[in-house]
Amino acid sequence: MTHHSSDKKNITRTLEIISCIQQGAGLNAVELADRFQVSKRTIYRDLSVIRNSGLPVRFDNLADGYRILPSSGSFTIRRQITLEQIREFVLGLYCCPWFQIDGTRTIIEKTLELLIDKLDEAQRVSIRRLQRACRFFSNQETACSLQRDILQAVADSIMQRHQIELLIANDTKDVVKLPSEPQQLDGETWIEFSPHAIFYENGAWFISGQSNGGKSISCFNIACVSNAKLTTNAFTSKRGDQTSATISQSRQVQTNPLTERIRQWQNAQTVASSV
Repeated sequence: MTHHSSDKKNITRTLEIISCIQQGAGLNAVELADRFQVSKRTIYRDLSVIRNSGLPVRFDNLADGYRILPSSGSFTIRRQITLEQIREFVLGLYCCPWFQIDGTRTIIEKTLELLIDKLDEAQRVSIRRLQRACRFFSNQETACSLQRDILQAVADSIMQRHQIELLIANDTKDVVKLPSEPQQLDGETWIEFSPHAIFYENGAWFISGQSNGGKSISCFNIACVSNAKLTTNAFTSKRGDQTSATISQSRQVQTNPLTERIRQWQNAQTVASSV
């Protein structure tokens, strides 16, 4: 009987929290805990229940409180940023291969406009001057829109830690090495893939990770991938995953400074990958 009463109390409190948020009170966890006379841990648990029920509740940094996420999926981030940080952001974006792919420029420039919108006129002019000055030239063929879409799908897979299905050409070296018999389709093979890294080297984009349920470490040139489907199957990224070893094992090429920098970057990410 006591257990039933406790459940009813929890449900009532959760409904009241929803009502509070819907009314735009903009309360944070401490304020909600004070209002309902419970711990912050209880509030976090209630908020988790609310999200799991399908209500898109998100913390709004600008209001310092919880809000219902707009249907557009956008949200406000309140952070201090300097002109020097924006300068490095522009250099990193405009002088890189990704910016040259068809369809990426518009979203990048719109995102940058959100960052510089609050700057004064002189600062905005200086940043836009840098935008116009930055160029990236390469004699390599630029990735097509299909490769862009596949790379974005792989990025989503890494962010969400959900496996992705890739359609790979059968003559791709790492597909031939798979120990099982994946589904084959007209010279191509569907495989389940748990990506750990995306990198660009010698004019080509590569992805590396684990395939065949984690039994095989693989690295693919994105040009060998013709389709991708994000799944709901979760995967874990272990601190000891062998992403850097994947590159050297899968592509027997002469080592160059860029390859070494990639390996150093991947080794530095091993701690972050377990977060």
